[in-house]
Amino acid sequence: MSDPKDDEGRGEGHEATDEGRTASARPPPVSSPGEASRLGIPSTSTLRPPPPPVSPSGRPPPPPSIPPPPPSGDPTRSSQRPSKPQRSEELLLNTGRDRFGVGLLWPMAIAALAANLIAGLLAPGFIGSAGNALASRWRWWATITPLAAAILGIGSVIALVMAAVANPRTSISTRIVATFGAGLVLTLTAAALRGKLEQTQLIVLFAGAFAVLVASAVEALAPPPTRALGVMLGLLALSSLLRVAGWGLAWSASHKNYPSALGLGQTAASVALVLELLAQGFAVLYLFYRPGFRGAIAAVIAVGAAFALSMYTLRTVYDPNAAGTTREALQHAVSLRVQGLDPLPSWVDRAAGIQEIALLEARHRLGLLPLVFAEFASLTLPLAAFASVSRPTLGLVAAVSLAVLSRGQVDTPLRALELCLAALGALVLSRGARVRQASNARQSERPTAK
Repeated sequence: MSDPKDDEGRGEGHEATDEGRTASARPPPVSSPGEASRLGIPSTSTLRPPPPPVSPSGRPPPPPSIPPPPPSGDPTRSSQRPSKPQRSEELLLNTGRDRFGVGLLWPMAIAALAANLIAGLLAPGFIGSAGNALASRWRWWATITPLAAAILGIGSVIALVMAAVANPRTSISTRIVATFGAGLVLTLTAAALRGKLEQTQLIVLFAGAFAVLVASAVEALAPPPTRALGVMLGLLALSSLLRVAGWGLAWSASHKNYPSALGLGQTAASVALVLELLAQGFAVLYLFYRPGFRGAIAAVIAVGAAFALSMYTLRTVYDPNAAGTTREALQHAVSLRVQGLDPLPSWVDRAAGIQEIALLEARHRLGLLPLVFAEFASLTLPLAAFASVSRPTLGLVAAVSLAVLSRGQVDTPLRALELCLAALGALVLSRGARVRQASNARQSERPTAK
């Protein structure tokens, strides 16, 4: 039998032998990376993995995006083709609210044209010159058409105000001004359905429509598709301001005994008429430029028809045998329109404000040509716009037609409503034009396929 002490010593010897083998297998200690490389031992710095890249903010960068594989058949063909840029006439109305509000401009333009033609021109002429049966028929149409246009216009204004206010791209100041001005126009237009407005109420009506005009004109001037409409609105805003200023000066001359104020009022009325004719000129340029050849032909026909009707009205003398005819009714209606202007332009004789056109002398009737031409052009130019309209320009053409129909006379309820609708339509359409410009800019920045 073996001694336990010998076993313990033998075990200790085996353990010492194992420790010696392990120590001999270990590499000798090194003091620097250079000595480790000289001895053939990998350094601890090379054994550690490199630190992950860190962005300047301290966060790890996102993983690289893997482009989608090209379709089978042609490896050099990109799967994402840049879409075709939109034409300048196409406006991006992204929401249904915008499309609904702009879509109401077209039926409102037709209703406003019918109201201005029937209730503003034909019916007054036939009521004063035709028989009782025909006069009562025209009186009924003169009541229905403005009422229908006013009701449709009130609904259209509400829809366009909601579209303009809900657009996040519209500035807060523009929203406030447009909402406040449109609210005044709606309130006083609804009050005009029950009775005639007083002079102070007409001034408030002008203030509301003028506020909407200025806010919309500033927004519509920037995008190229709505720039012509913005210029028209700006000119009509200045024309309405001078028209109301001339009316105030004439009232001061007659009620406050300031005779010199009458001359200033006539000068203001003259400049207002010139600005209105310039706005109609921009409408003609728009029909030449946007709709193309068809719009140019329609614009030339509209201007020629307005001039022919003006000369036909002014060159006709009074004939007792022509009582009750269309010519006599047209002369009477135009005479009422001229007599309703207060004050008249400085080059118009004062007799034109109290007499029929057929009773005036030839030299006095010639001074009425700009007034009569502007009246007929406000009806023929919208007809030309309707004839040259296309689907991409439907909203713009309707807004231009409403602006021309209004003639900048914001002291009249229906025409103030028409001008307010044109201004709100320009506001919504200008935002659509800005969206289109941003979309085209993003498409042009995308890399195209080789």
